[in-house]
Amino acid sequence: MITTNTFFFLLLLLFGCLGVSSFSADEKENIRIYEKSSRAVVNISNIAVNYDFFYRAMPAKTRFPGPGFIITNRKNLSPIIMWLKMPANW
Repeated sequence: MITTNTFFFLLLLLFGCLGVSSFSADEKENIRIYEKSSRAVVNISNIAVNYDFFYRAMPAKTRFPGPGFIITNRKNLSPIIMWLKMPANW
């Protein structure tokens, strides 16, 4: 009787030999674009201050996924944290 581990190993070996895991031309292009532009991607989050019923300041960390720009000339803004792919933040 074949055990589960042996079955999955044989299945993996079969698919590896048949070349089922190869990528199409579009997938290869997507991988190339990702590898080229992944260092330009940043994570931007800000720390907002909410107030409870008694007007006590309650800091709330908010995150908004997706692309965007920060263009402002306003003063007294909440702190903004920008995480880069490198081990640094600004």
